[in-house]
Amino acid sequence: MDVEKQPLATHVDGYALDDVGPSHAPSQTTAQQPSRSWRDLLADDVEDRSTIMRIIGWRKVDGTKLSETAWLDGLRGAAASLVTLYHMNIIIFGLYTETPYGALETQKWELWRLPFIRILFASGHTQVCIFFVLSGFVLSWGTLKHIRARNNDRVLSSLGSAFLRRWFRLYLPCFAWSFIMFVAWQLGMADIPTDHKDNIFSQFVELIRTCASWSDPFKLNRDNWSSLNPYAWHMWTIPYEFLGSVVVFAVLLAAHRVPRYKARVIVLGVPCFVAFLASRWGIWLFICGVMIADYVQQMGGFSGIQANETAKTRTIWHVVLFFALYLMSVPEQNEGWTRPGYDWLKRFVPANWIHLEGGDRLWWSISGLMTIICFCHLSWARQFFERSTMQYLGRISFMLYLSHRFVLEVFGMPLRQWFFLNLGHKYYDEVFKIELHTASATLNTVFYVLTVLAVLPPMGPIANLLEWSIDKPSVRFAKWLDSFLTRD
Repeated sequence: MDVEKQPLATHVDGYALDDVGPSHAPSQTTAQQPSRSWRDLLADDVEDRSTIMRIIGWRKVDGTKLSETAWLDGLRGAAASLVTLYHMNIIIFGLYTETPYGALETQKWELWRLPFIRILFASGHTQVCIFFVLSGFVLSWGTLKHIRARNNDRVLSSLGSAFLRRWFRLYLPCFAWSFIMFVAWQLGMADIPTDHKDNIFSQFVELIRTCASWSDPFKLNRDNWSSLNPYAWHMWTIPYEFLGSVVVFAVLLAAHRVPRYKARVIVLGVPCFVAFLASRWGIWLFICGVMIADYVQQMGGFSGIQANETAKTRTIWHVVLFFALYLMSVPEQNEGWTRPGYDWLKRFVPANWIHLEGGDRLWWSISGLMTIICFCHLSWARQFFERSTMQYLGRISFMLYLSHRFVLEVFGMPLRQWFFLNLGHKYYDEVFKIELHTASATLNTVFYVLTVLAVLPPMGPIANLLEWSIDKPSVRFAKWLDSFLTRD
């Protein structure tokens, strides 16, 4: 008979974690905090922070007051930042952003295309997989504690609250951002690939219809096209997030009467394995996140894992992390380039995964999964993500994810057009059958630095403003609705 360890008394912060636990039963870390005005929020820690730090919303974090799972916020912030850098590099390098070092289409000086280094420039696919594993982990964390304590009433209350709030939590900020993009389009600041109507009222109605169809909670079986929102195409992950959340709640409900850990592994592992066989990569990663969370709690938390580590096991986890980062470097397949150093992976792709980016989605998913498992066992990694800067990125990560494309288009694209028009030269690409621009190594380096200086500084203040004006109100509304509907 399995011996269950005591449930962990920790609290998980962050935008994806606001669905954990019923809103009318706040955690001890937040229950007694008085409400604060927007002036208080903007003036927070004025004496300790410079004007720039206040504008971008950065504040120093007291590491002694962080919860055991706070590092997950930092990891999510790092993933959102790498997605931002990936999309920035698409603007700079265009069609050949993904090309690996050593391909016939690359130059010897392009060292950033090397394995591991290229993670900073072109690993957006894997970062989405990390999002999904993290979501499965954090959505199940609180409920698993109740399951392990055999408190079925709290389990059902937690799941009911989380399920009621999840749609609002995910989609309300996206609706607000879609409206902002609608306004930007009307002002000529953005180009939206949707039907153009005769007047602004008809166009606004089209916006509402588009958002309603895109966020349909009953349209669960999505593909990459049906999940797209023309007002911000990178929000394609949100319907996947909602579907994954529903699956997490379902498997937790199925497992809530299973007190033994080994039996729970079977209950969770069977749908996880079926999702893998069906190549439903999003669902697979969400359930894997649940199983990792249950494993961590079974081990007594991250401190329990660390106490059981030896020099040998730490070495093993570092080797596994090395391979995970190699898989994170895998470039997507394209007829426009070769892939030296990566094509050998093709022979190990199951037939049912080939239709997903030629099988590369499998490696990106495994990379995200392995990375998080390794970090669970490596204290230095968790400590890194607990640093103030990483916690800041975690706090603004959702709004950074929503807004970064627009910032890149407004600040980065004009600079790119000016640079290549005045300093670059054109050539005809025989593979893609289009005219492209290029420049020398020195000019490309200068252009890259200028682009970084132009697009990155505005992102922090904009994401911070959106976090205060859109993200937090969305969380408060979802919690208020839950409390309103469930009160006596």
